[in-house]
Amino acid sequence: MSGNIIQIKDHLDGTMTNIQGDKLFALIKKHFDQGRKVVLSFSEIQGMTSSFLNSSLGALVDEYGIDFLRKKMTLTNYRSSQMNMIKEYLSFYQPLH
Repeated sequence: MSGNIIQIKDHLDGTMTNIQGDKLFALIKKHFDQGRKVVLSFSEIQGMTSSFLNSSLGALVDEYGIDFLRKKMTLTNYRSSQMNMIKEYLSFYQPLH
């Protein structure tokens, strides 16, 4: 999938807090609202928390729905443990609407 590559490490100082998640949400939302696809790179990201996921991926699911995300966003350069955490998070996530 081609798209605008977002290197998390270039935009955030970490992936642990709600504030950091909010920043990632806003960055991705900007691309989506302009009709762009996103490739989200986890290169050099060591870990992340559920707070970060709530404010980033969870907020994106609330805003756009999981099917939209699957079509418009690709994850890359992740560790298997990160992908497992994201998959587990999304399997239990309950959208607000």
